Amino acid sequence: MGDRCEFWELGEEVMAVGEQRAVAVYPNPDGDLVIRQERAWDEEEDHIIIVRIENAERLAQAIIRAATEYRP
Repeated sequence: MGDRCEFWELGEEVMAVGEQRAVAVYPNPDGDLVIRQERAWDEEEDHIIIVRIENAERLAQAIIRAATEYRP
């Protein structure tokens, strides 16, 4: 590994996954589903979405459908 370059100089053609804040999914004490995205360096709080558990599967299907339909 003699050639050294900055990570971002490698180029988009070899970049498998760009920067992504962490996302957690877990149940809360009320039985709802929590989707929580880690805050950015300039934000004070994480982003939180609460979904009723009976809507979780429908939400997951919508995410998969959108990812499939709008994939470049």
